[in-house]
Amino acid sequence: MSSIPISKSLTAELTLRSDVLTPRTFYDSGLQFYASRIGLRVCCCVLAWCFLIFAAISIHWPLAGDATLMHYIAFLMDHGNAPYRDIADYNFPGAYLIDYAVMHTLGGGSLAWRMFDFGLVLSGGLAMISIARPYGRSGGFIAGLLLALVHGCDGIYELGQRDFVIAILLLVGYASLFHAWRNNSPGWVFAFGVCMGLSGTIKPTFLPLGLLLLLSMILGSLHGKDRRWAYIYWGFAGWIMPLVGAFIFLLRTHAISDFIKVTRGIMLYHASLGRRPVSYLLIHSFAPLMPMVVIWVCCVFGFRRNRISWERTALLIGMSLALGSYVLQGKGYSYQRYPFFAILLLVMSIDSVRAVKRDGLLRILGWTGIAFGTIFLAPVSVAKASRYNWQDVEFQTMLQGDLRQMGGKHLSGEVQCIDTIGGCFDVLYRMRLVEAEGFSYDEFLFGSSADKVVAESRRAFWEKLQAKPPEVIVMTDGLFPSGPGNFRKLERWPEFDAYLRHYYKLRFERRPPHPVHWWSKTQEPPAYRIYSRD
Repeated sequence: MSSIPISKSLTAELTLRSDVLTPRTFYDSGLQFYASRIGLRVCCCVLAWCFLIFAAISIHWPLAGDATLMHYIAFLMDHGNAPYRDIADYNFPGAYLIDYAVMHTLGGGSLAWRMFDFGLVLSGGLAMISIARPYGRSGGFIAGLLLALVHGCDGIYELGQRDFVIAILLLVGYASLFHAWRNNSPGWVFAFGVCMGLSGTIKPTFLPLGLLLLLSMILGSLHGKDRRWAYIYWGFAGWIMPLVGAFIFLLRTHAISDFIKVTRGIMLYHASLGRRPVSYLLIHSFAPLMPMVVIWVCCVFGFRRNRISWERTALLIGMSLALGSYVLQGKGYSYQRYPFFAILLLVMSIDSVRAVKRDGLLRILGWTGIAFGTIFLAPVSVAKASRYNWQDVEFQTMLQGDLRQMGGKHLSGEVQCIDTIGGCFDVLYRMRLVEAEGFSYDEFLFGSSADKVVAESRRAFWEKLQAKPPEVIVMTDGLFPSGPGNFRKLERWPEFDAYLRHYYKLRFERRPPHPVHWWSKTQEPPAYRIYSRD
């Protein structure tokens, strides 16, 4: 019988087994160990090839969706406008920092944003590998690639989304925290605190997570640990720093009172729109991963005799808070589940890798979960992404051509968009045109007149309109988030409709001829009207 070289990993695995090892069982265990290692490497290679194919077909994806809105706000900031004071937007300060930093380092174009998104994917993957290291690096590698491919499958609109940034910040934060714990290096907790605090400045639902994890670390792991208070000091110092930075930003832009007003007004109003039932949110929260989740739950029962470690407890805390944030937001958008997906995929992949190193049913379950991700989820995600028609920018091209015909760059300060997600702000950003009356979404103008937020938004917009009427008004046909369409939103504000008819002339009304396929659904393109003053 030929001998098998014994690695440290194999020796560590065999020492965990409770049965008495005979030469034959020792030999069989060695074969199983190396077969598992080879199988995992094959799966990692398949996933890596899927990601490389996806990267090649998506490198030219355009700037779209929320990214264009945030880029346009950053553009307005460069022209003297401040969020909350001059720009009626409901995002928190950290959201502006992302786009502003990317635009002033990598650039403001679509390729720069694509590189930023790839950078997020790389950072998240490395963080996952670091977290999974004691259990098998392949678990982190598999989770990172699956997260990247699921993110890409969601479509062009989701590149660089705020929630994807939060997901990566959480992963990097966890990696820093676990590295500090494993190596007794409290200084690394500072990086953890920064990541957690920064995620809270983007969406406040994640603000408590850093403190909860520090508390769990203190209560569950630091008994008898040297330099116990150093962990608290470094962690809290890092956590508070982004909050101080956000406060200084508001202070320097003289927007503190405006920020407080926005949090009590349009933020709450926006949060009340387009809400889904809790049952829909819970099912949709992990719908693409449903088979993996079912298999993983079975694996968890197989591990039920194992003591839950502090690291696993910390990941479960983050997973629970991320799911709670998704449900609390209530809209069920795909990108809002990225933080939950990131931690869920990591935990499932770690457990699957652990399972394939066991015997019997547990081994079968582990390989089944990994096979689903490798053979089905990854290739299907790439296939869907390959069908997205990134070259279809008919709306932007048509509107840009009409605005050039009406004055082009001379319209800066003389053009106003009545839109939210239709694409008008995308065109203003492409043409580098500053809005006349300040940045505002039409969702705050065409809601119920009985709502105080809508009434106040109309009053402020009307005063600006009377004081300095823009030369050109561009209106899209839809109303975020649930209609009505076909320009019927004007019926909700008859005074503004009458004002347009009396003082402005309809110059163009156009709808691109082809449907838009930028995500899983093919949809009718938005239409627009251009009015000019008589």
